[in-house]
Amino acid sequence: MNTSPTPIQSIGADRLCGLSGLTDRRHRQFAAQGFFPPPVAGEYQLNATIAGLFKYFRTASEKQDALRAAQTRKERALAAKLERQNKLAEGTILEWEVVELYLHQRVFGPMQGAFDSCPDREWLEKVLKPIVMQKLNPPPPPKSPV
Repeated sequence: MNTSPTPIQSIGADRLCGLSGLTDRRHRQFAAQGFFPPPVAGEYQLNATIAGLFKYFRTASEKQDALRAAQTRKERALAAKLERQNKLAEGTILEWEVVELYLHQRVFGPMQGAFDSCPDREWLEKVLKPIVMQKLNPPPPPKSPV
């Protein structure tokens, strides 16, 4: 039985640069960040270095995916906001907050918080909101045949 330890395979810095497409300086930065052991006399531990490079690229890819997802969410939110602003400008919708403000000022009078503490809040949402919205945004009159 052979009890001698197997030698650690190594790869030279030049060969690693050729295979990875990265500079030796970048490899040393990865080593300093703990992705793999630093080189000894210009030689990197083959298995640990390859595994470390895969780990780095996987981490970078996950960060990039998260960044893309955040950018997509931001773009969708902006598009929705712009669409809402356009509809408000066209008069095709009315913000519920405006209706609430109107109700506060005109219907409930000076009672602070009456709308928020109204026991029939569900009724206000289901019944009163559609009526107010219809009154404030009536449908266009039917076109007469020519």
